[in-house]
Amino acid sequence: MENEQPARKHKGGRPSKEATAKLVHKIGLRFTLVESTLIKIKAKNAGVTPSRYIRESALTGNVNGRLSEEEQKLFRSLEGMANNLNQIAKEAHKQNLALVIPRLLETMKAINQTIQSYDNKN
Repeated sequence: MENEQPARKHKGGRPSKEATAKLVHKIGLRFTLVESTLIKIKAKNAGVTPSRYIRESALTGNVNGRLSEEEQKLFRSLEGMANNLNQIAKEAHKQNLALVIPRLLETMKAINQTIQSYDNKN
């Protein structure tokens, strides 16, 4: 019949990764019991899998682990402040800029304090 729709090629879902992003090549390594244990401990402390730990160590010489609870809290706080800035910008477009300047200065001060507290800890 003429009303039939052609079959869809993709049923939806997550798009497939590019060929350069897929981890398809395996290299077998052997470790002693001590080496294997150390790698697993270091990977766990970094918050990554042993495979990722070895891969990043080999390619970059260091492993960027997951963010600590404190760092996650800090970044969530900064995200909230970024949302506030966005809302202030929208208000500035609707209203007179002079009406939103106090709120803008307050938010900027909070952002600077948060960044400085992070810098002082590191």
